[in-house]
Amino acid sequence: MVLLGYLPEKELAEITAGAYALIFPSFFEGFGVPVVEAMQSGVPVIASGNSSVPEIAGEAALYADPARFEEIAEQMIRLYKDETLRASLASRGLQQAASFSWDRTAALMWESIARAATPA
Repeated sequence: MVLLGYLPEKELAEITAGAYALIFPSFFEGFGVPVVEAMQSGVPVIASGNSSVPEIAGEAALYADPARFEEIAEQMIRLYKDETLRASLASRGLQQAASFSWDRTAALMWESIARAATPA
């Protein structure tokens, strides 16, 4: 394992794009930025089917119970053996990730603040 620390966005994207897959067995996730980053890079995702991850990845990821290493391993083998599935997940991930951006997030946050500040 190599711990890289902070990387500039361009370098992070290049390294992420070189991955075969992102394995993200999180027990709790508030949003799942690594999932979106992987999908933006065309990297297939295997993630936990709990928390917010299924809302983020939708049908662009494979899911496994993070407490069951056997289930995670099965999905890894499935992805490795089925190149058509891998390509499909990468393509769907690019489409899914397109719905997320910092600009869109900021605009939605501003709209929420404006609604909350407006007297009823």
